[in-house]
Amino acid sequence: GSDEHGNTYAKTYWLSTHFKVNWNEAKTICHSYGMQLVSLESLQEANRLLRFCDQNIELLGRWTHVGAITTVGKSKLDWFWVENGKRVNFELKFGTNQPDNAGNKEMCLTIGIQDNSFAFNDLDCNGERSLTFICQTIENIY
Repeated sequence: GSDEHGNTYAKTYWLSTHFKVNWNEAKTICHSYGMQLVSLESLQEANRLLRFCDQNIELLGRWTHVGAITTVGKSKLDWFWVENGKRVNFELKFGTNQPDNAGNKEMCLTIGIQDNSFAFNDLDCNGERSLTFICQTIENIY
């Protein structure tokens, strides 16, 4: 990819299959290994990740944490990548009736199986401690 300054970078993703945690713990684990909770810079990158998930469904649980948060419950538009503070700049493909902000506390982004394919979903940041997650590393290319 490239950033707003024209610098080129390469991303590497790491999918947890051993650690299964809640969203906040996932972020902490990514950081402890020198990585970040995954941020998707474009619709094309999001689609690639969703295709990867469809192709590797046996590695993923029902939900997998990714690195966006919202401050507006049930919003499809007000999501921000937690690692860089940037607003999500494309329409997230949410599952049917999502995001729903269940219990008035679902402010973190996950991907999961809905309607037989992967889609985005909102989930409690401090919720169940049994989910996989995706970290990333970003390396500048000169």
